[in-house]
Amino acid sequence: MFDIAGTELLLLIALAIIFVGPKDLPRLMRTLGSFVRKARMTARDFQRSFEDMANEADLKDLKEDVQEIKRSFDPGDITGDITGDMTASLDEPAQKPKKGSKTQGGKKKGGKKKGKKA
Repeated sequence: MFDIAGTELLLLIALAIIFVGPKDLPRLMRTLGSFVRKARMTARDFQRSFEDMANEADLKDLKEDVQEIKRSFDPGDITGDITGDMTASLDEPAQKPKKGSKTQGGKKKGGKKKGKKA
């Protein structure tokens, strides 16, 4: 955070001893320590609250997406299409194959066989 070299730190300690005095230096260090602790706690709380708001916003967006998908997907549409197709195919009369028309396998139904005579 602070880029303080060893010599600069020694200079700050010497100035603190000179201006504050050795008698009041421990009280000053305690006060300075409590100030730093409070500043760190405030920064940590701010960071946590910011992360909580971001997570809450993401969860809210996710919840809205799920609700939109639920609204757009109607399983009745799929089952209605399937049952409609099934009933339509059952309602159509079965067509009889015409004489001489091909059936499955490519063989003609009825008629004479071509080839050798017996």
